[in-house]
Formats: sequence, C-alpha cells, structure tokens
Amino acid sequence: MGLAQPPNDWMAYAGTPACISQLAQVWRRSWKRRPANPHGAMFCEVRINGVTGETRVSRLLGSFDTGRIINPKTARSQFRGGIIMGLGMALME
Repeated sequence: MGLAQPPNDWMAYAGTPACISQLAQVWRRSWKRRPANPHGAMFCEVRINGVTGETRVSRLLGSFDTGRIINPKTARSQFRGGIIMGLGMALME
C-alpha cells in the first residue's frame, strides 16, 4: 500500500503533483478497505438540588477508541469539545 517508487529526496518530492497523486491513490485504496468507526463512552455523576432543581455535574469521564492519534494536543481538544457539547445537549433536553 506504499508509494510506487520512493524518490531519493523526499523533501523535494513533497508537494509536487506526482506526490499528491500517489498519496491520493493510496488514501482511496485504504479508505475502501478500512472504514473509520471511532467509538466513545461517557460517564457522569450528576447532583440535583431537590428544592431548586439546579443540576450540577460533579464528575465526568470519557473513554474513546480512536485508532492512531497523530496529534495528541488536537485530539485532546476535540475530545474535550465533544464532551462539553454533549453535556450541554443532554442538560438542555
């Protein structure tokens, strides 16, 4: 599934039309064989005030199966953003 003919100078080759074309072909072949199906699970502990009805989330835990993460900082931000978005949607139902 690699490149057809690896060049001698990778930096000079990167970004050229031939390189982009070969990478696109590799991506198309791999995409057909392995669909991306990430999974996650969320757990939270919620406290509700019986008098006022105020809801507070005291603990929140997310577990994700993502495969290989290339940039951990970006992945962490995506996880946190998804958790916050899902929490907001759940609390506003």
